[in-house]
Amino acid sequence: MDKKRILVICNSFWPDINPRSFRATELVKEFCRQSHEVWVMKPNITDSQVAFATEHGFKFIDLGSFNSELLVKSKRRVGQLFGRLVNRVAQLFFEYPYIKLFWLVQKAILNNKQKFDLCVSISVPYPIHWGTAAGLGKNKIAKTWIADCGDPFMGDESDSFRHPFYFKYIEKHFCRRADYLAVPTSQSHKGYYKEFWNKIKVIPQGFNFSEVVLSSEKYKYKCPAFGYAGGVIPNYREPFDFLEYLCTFEEDFRFIVYSANNKYFELYKEKLGERLIIHEPTDRLHVLQEFSKLDFVINFNNKGKTQTASKLIDYYIINKPILNIEFRCFDAYDFDKFYKGDYSDQYVIDNPEQYNIEFVVNNFLLLCK
Repeated sequence: MDKKRILVICNSFWPDINPRSFRATELVKEFCRQSHEVWVMKPNITDSQVAFATEHGFKFIDLGSFNSELLVKSKRRVGQLFGRLVNRVAQLFFEYPYIKLFWLVQKAILNNKQKFDLCVSISVPYPIHWGTAAGLGKNKIAKTWIADCGDPFMGDESDSFRHPFYFKYIEKHFCRRADYLAVPTSQSHKGYYKEFWNKIKVIPQGFNFSEVVLSSEKYKYKCPAFGYAGGVIPNYREPFDFLEYLCTFEEDFRFIVYSANNKYFELYKEKLGERLIIHEPTDRLHVLQEFSKLDFVINFNNKGKTQTASKLIDYYIINKPILNIEFRCFDAYDFDKFYKGDYSDQYVIDNPEQYNIEFVVNNFLLLCK
């Protein structure tokens, strides 16, 4: 394939630990590995990121300074309650603070003199797409624009509140501008307006399988060890029924957790004691190496079907049996079988090769005009 000039626009990038950072970073690394010319447009570029860019052979375009500080902060109880209300209203009705990215992206595109074969904008946050649409509408610097959408915006199932109706006009505007909308699963299209379904391409999360170093050892426990790495969203992705059952389970085990929402697991630490081991989020490759020592891994399914956890790909890479727990449908019988080493009902990932980053990147490149 001919060498392409590619622009990736994002907010999160290595060393951030979240699915959107992984998406942007893995795409850029593979674009570079295939000898394409790559630029990454993002805010808050650090010295370590510049060194990372030099190592992999791409360049940054700085969006400038962006902070996600809340509007109101207070140390007093009353002030905290008021702050939560104000900040929640600002987020819900104005997409604050991420709306600031809209102007940063738009301005950077309008000021850019280069031309690209492909532009890939990556949400969340969605103002990345909105700013891209506004900028490319006046300065079409890319022949093809693919809006990569990890989760839907108006069709989001994970938030307690729906976005106000007027955001649909903003969403429809960027969807009209984009040449394609990339979504991670075949069910994801249901989170978008039907009039744009013809633009949707399923391009799943991708990783370089060869980068993962598996451990040749097992955790040095005389009991089954299993783990979970990921977030918790009450009323959407919950471990609570599972943890309640573990509190009544009399056998010994080790449940290892890596989560940005450790407060939910800490609630069970007193009852579970040493059987529950809680870690802060850390480097993805380190977590995978640690999890390769386990007997099996846990996945908590989302409430809906339009958003799928990318951790399933990681679980496949380390070749561990997956106990898949549907939202609020925990079955103790299934766990008991896994605990005893019977993995006959483990979750099976269809067509795992589709998550190979080379395959994923080629799907993006095939959409270039």
